Amino acid sequence: DAAYVGIRDASNSVWMGRFVINSGWSGWQPGGGTVATDPQIAQAGGAIYAAALTSNGGVWYNTFSQGTGNNWQTWTNAGGKLSSVAAAAGSGPQLFLTGQDPSNQLWWYEAPGVGWKLVGAAGLAAGPLSAGPR
Repeated sequence: DAAYVGIRDASNSVWMGRFVINSGWSGWQPGGGTVATDPQIAQAGGAIYAAALTSNGGVWYNTFSQGTGNNWQTWTNAGGKLSSVAAAAGSGPQLFLTGQDPSNQLWWYEAPGVGWKLVGAAGLAAGPLSAGPR
């Protein structure tokens, strides 16, 4: 079992760290790209996902394969412009994102799958955005 940590450094680059139970810290791996928000981390099907926003609100995510070494894939633009984003993963390597757009509407994203779907007004939410498995 392992725990993964995603951070954004002072130059807004993303890094992933891995801590393995009974083995310790595996060190930091650079994720490339420049983001404006701290990465949101989710895990499923042997993949770790990091999702973040750029300075103009663009939604991007990257996949990190579990294990040692630099196992980042290429950053993917999920499309859309949001003010916030949260990530979760489901069974198999499937990524789910939730987010709020600048007009306070809530959105749901599924990859692979249907992409973005409007799910209603943010006034219906009670607390910070979060995403969870189906």
